[in-house]
Amino acid sequence: MLALAAYPSPAEGQLVVASAAGALKFLGIVLSALLVLVGLLIKASGTNGRRDKNIEQTYFALRLGAALFLVLLIVGVAHQVIVTPGQSFLGSVSAYYYTPAQAVFVAGLCAVGACLVIYRGNNDTENVVLDFTGFMAFVVAFVPTPAQGGCLDANVVTQEPVAALIRNSITALFIVCGVAVVVAAFSKQVRAGAPLTKFAKRAIGVSAAALLVGLGWFAGARPSFEGCGHAVAAATLFVGIVAVVVLNAAGYARMDRADSRMKHNWYLGVALVMVASLITLVAASQFGYQHWFFTLEAALILEFAVFWLLQSYELRGDVRRPPPQPTTAGDDASADTSDGEPEPSAGTFQTAEPGRA
Repeated sequence: MLALAAYPSPAEGQLVVASAAGALKFLGIVLSALLVLVGLLIKASGTNGRRDKNIEQTYFALRLGAALFLVLLIVGVAHQVIVTPGQSFLGSVSAYYYTPAQAVFVAGLCAVGACLVIYRGNNDTENVVLDFTGFMAFVVAFVPTPAQGGCLDANVVTQEPVAALIRNSITALFIVCGVAVVVAAFSKQVRAGAPLTKFAKRAIGVSAAALLVGLGWFAGARPSFEGCGHAVAAATLFVGIVAVVVLNAAGYARMDRADSRMKHNWYLGVALVMVASLITLVAASQFGYQHWFFTLEAALILEFAVFWLLQSYELRGDVRRPPPQPTTAGDDASADTSDGEPEPSAGTFQTAEPGRA
């Protein structure tokens, strides 16, 4: 009897679990914030033409890590589906936040978001899209979709704990993003004295404006933010994912493929498969397929993982692919890759790899 009395009541057990989950999420926020700030500083430092093996390994690890974290997210959800036989799919991947897959869901999204923010794109346009998409991944992780009545093994049984988690997480996220915007605005000029490009200045302005709009929504219409914030962030996240793939398909199409490891534009193939997935599954929903939205989300996540595997193969440890040679004096593609500093030669972007064609 004494041994039985030592066990906590169900209510106490839920409180312990909630406290532990809150502590782990707070630790995750702090670590993710540090990763974001370190990534911004790494972006600002540049390579200065040095072929450093540490830089090569870091870029390769970021690309491969993004793919693996996406796979982690899908495997966690798939495991939850497998261990609950007889239960139909939930309405979306995000709905698995309320199942034992919650930890993998939140950690996977935060890890992917950190990778996207830290990673430096091939040009200014891709870089801004990556940063914005990475930010949206954090919002999707921290603002759960409204709970469904059929969610199994719910870790959060009332709306109030969810609202408290959102308040804590999003407050920390906005504070860190405000610091990040300041760092991004001043670090490059402090580094080299080179002015930011007009595009970079506009991008920082748009990012700051979006941050203020989101902050205003969160502060001034909290119930609306808690109810709709996930849907808005998730839609923006998937638009950003597709945009990153399309930008790489366009960039690869303009480059000289003679020195490329990848002889075909597989990025274009991934982009077309993404569009085909959207069209096919939306059409399937009109014919009674009930799990179309869950399938669409899972497909886009896996296709984005394939994209990062392809980029890991194409670029390995290269900082970015060589910029296309301008055909006219005002070539926009060349200007887009300058990023406010003198454009290095193609050799700066390539690692010295014996036997490479």
